[in-house]
Amino acid sequence: MTKNKRKLSLALAIGLCLSLFGGLCSPVNVSAYDYNLPSLWQEYEDYFIIGTFGGWNSQHSMYHYRYSSFPNDLKLVGQIGSPDSGINTPSRNEYNRRVAEINADTSLSDADKARLIEEANRNVVLLANPNSIRMLDQIREYNKTVPERDQKKIRAHVLVWHGGQQPMYFFCNGFNYNGNKITADWASPETMLARLESYIQQMMERYAPYNDIIYSWDVVNEGLDDYTGQVRNMDDPLTQSGQWGNIFRRTDLDDPGKEDQRLYEESVYIRKAFEFARKYSDQYGADWTLYYNDFQDSNKPYEPKMSQTIKMLKPIYEAGNIDGYGMQGRLATAYPSIDLLRQQIELGLTVADEFSFTETDIRSDFKPNPDWDPTKPAEPTGDTLETNTYDVKNGPAIRRDGWGRMNQDGWTAQKASEMAMREDIQREQADYTADLMDLLIEYKDKFVVMQWDGSSDSNTFNRSKGAHLWGGVAGNPEKMSYFAFIGAPNRDKLKNALESGPTDDMAGKYPAQKWAAYQEARDVAEPLVTKRIYDMDGVNAVKEALTNLNNAIDTLDLGIKILKDYVESTDLNNGNKNALTVKLDQALNLLIKKGDKKDEAIDVMNGFVVQVNSLAGAGKLTEEETAKLIKTAEEIISNINKL
Repeated sequence: MTKNKRKLSLALAIGLCLSLFGGLCSPVNVSAYDYNLPSLWQEYEDYFIIGTFGGWNSQHSMYHYRYSSFPNDLKLVGQIGSPDSGINTPSRNEYNRRVAEINADTSLSDADKARLIEEANRNVVLLANPNSIRMLDQIREYNKTVPERDQKKIRAHVLVWHGGQQPMYFFCNGFNYNGNKITADWASPETMLARLESYIQQMMERYAPYNDIIYSWDVVNEGLDDYTGQVRNMDDPLTQSGQWGNIFRRTDLDDPGKEDQRLYEESVYIRKAFEFARKYSDQYGADWTLYYNDFQDSNKPYEPKMSQTIKMLKPIYEAGNIDGYGMQGRLATAYPSIDLLRQQIELGLTVADEFSFTETDIRSDFKPNPDWDPTKPAEPTGDTLETNTYDVKNGPAIRRDGWGRMNQDGWTAQKASEMAMREDIQREQADYTADLMDLLIEYKDKFVVMQWDGSSDSNTFNRSKGAHLWGGVAGNPEKMSYFAFIGAPNRDKLKNALESGPTDDMAGKYPAQKWAAYQEARDVAEPLVTKRIYDMDGVNAVKEALTNLNNAIDTLDLGIKILKDYVESTDLNNGNKNALTVKLDQALNLLIKKGDKKDEAIDVMNGFVVQVNSLAGAGKLTEEETAKLIKTAEEIISNINKL
C-alpha cells in the first residue's frame, strides 16, 4: 500500500468510527517523549520566552523550557512556616518571647506595654533556611556551567495569595489560630498592613542577592472571586475563600450601587502590597518586574471578574507600582474564544506595560454549553468532586459527551488520558493552540513569557483533562498540539519573509530565471502560512518552504547577502561590522522592498566602498579582506546597473 493510500485508508477508518460511534475512536499511536524533536524554547527564541510552572531541572524542563517558577516554595508558608495554628513557628515564638519580656518589665506603664505588644504583634519572622534558597543556589551553580543563552531564570511566585499555602496564624493576633474561623482572634486591618510591609521588606532584602536569577515577582495572585468580581473573602463557603478579604471585608458597602467603592476599599491590601514591593525592591537594588497574576476558569464567564480586575489595578498602575499583567492561561478549546482573549490582553495592557501567560494548559474535556445564559450569573454548586473546576451552574462550558467524572461510573485518569489522544480531540486542541499562538505572536513586543503548567496530560493542574502538549498515556507522547505549537513561529517567519519579498509589479526588474524561481518558492510558501499543522512533516514543510523562499530572495539581491556574510567573518569589531552591514541592509531594502530605487542603492554601495577603504587605511582590514570586499561590492554595483 502506498503512503498516500495508507493515509487515505486511515482517514476513512477514522471517519467511519466517528460516524458510527459519535467520535469515540481508539487513541492515535504516536511516539513517546522524543528529544530529537525541536525544543519549545528554541523554536520561540526570536519571539518570547517559553517556560514552565514547575520543576526546572528535569530532562523535560531542561530541554523544552528556559524559565521556571517554584509552585509553592516562595509562597507565605514556605517562608514563615506551618502549621495553621502557628505553634512553634518563628513569628509565634518571637512574639511570645517579646510579650513575656515586656510584661516582666516593671518600668513600663500599661499603655507602653500595650503599644510594645502591638509592635511585636506586627513583626513577621522568616524561616532561617527555606527550601527556596537551596533551589536558587542550585540554579546559580548550574548557570555557571552553561552559556548565557542556556541559563535558567525564575519568576518568583508569590508574595500575597490565599488558601492553603497562607497559614491561618499569619492573620490572627499573636500569630495564634484556634482552629475555628468563627471564633478566631483575627488581626485588625491596620495590623495586617503592618505585617504585610514587614514581610515584603524582608522578602525583598532576602532575595535581592538573587537578582541574576529572579527576573520577576508575582506580587499578588488571584485576588478576586470568579463569581462576584469582588475581593475573595470568607462569607460564602461555596465561593473562593481568601483570608486577606476576610480581614478587609466591608459589609457596609454591600448595598447595590456601591460595588466599585467596595472593590476599592477591600483591595487596599493589594495596592499596599505593590507599593511595598516597589519601594523595597528599589531600596535593595533589584530590578524585578512586578506582576499581578490571576486566572479565569474556562467553565466560568470572564465577566464580571475581568473588568473588575482592571478597575482594581488602575490606581496601582497610575502610581507606577505594577509592570506586568499575568494571565494564568487556564484555557479550554470550548472557552474562552480567541477574540475574548484578545479583549483581555488589550484590557490588561491598559494597566500594565507587558503581559505573560504564567500557568498555561488547554483543556480538551469541555464543549460549549448550549444552555448558557450570559445575562445571568454563574453560580457555584458546592460540588468538589472535580476540585474547583466543575462547581458551576450556568457556565459557558460543560463536559463533552463521553468524558466522565473522576472516579464515578468507572471513569479513571487512564481513561481520560486515552480519550485525550483521540484524533478528533487532538485536532481540536491543536487548532486552538495554533490560533492562540498566532494571537500571542501578534503581541510579541508586549508578551514576555509563556509558562506551561507541568509536563503532560497527567502532570498539570488540570490533569486528566487532556490539557497539555504531551499525552498522559504511557510514554507521554507528543500530541498534535505540540506540533501546532512549534509550527506557529515558523509560519510567522514564513509570513514575514513573504511580506519582505518583492511584489509582482517588480518582476521586470530581475532576470527572468531568478524571478521564476522566486515566484515558484513564493507559490509554495503562501498556503502554508495558514495551514493547520498536526505532525512533524507539517512543521518541516513550513521550514523547508522558508529556506527555499529565503534562498530565492537571496538570489535576487545580486550578492548583497553573500557580501554581508563575508563582513561578519572578518576580524572587525562589532561596531565596524555593524556600520558596514547597515549599508548593505539599506541597499538590500532599496532593491527588494522598494524596487525602483536603483540609483539610491548604487549610492549606498559606493558609500560602502568608501567605508571599506577608510577601515583599510586605519589598518582594520587585511589586504586580502579589503580586495575581496571592494571587488564584490563593485560586482554588485555593476549588476544593479544592469537591472
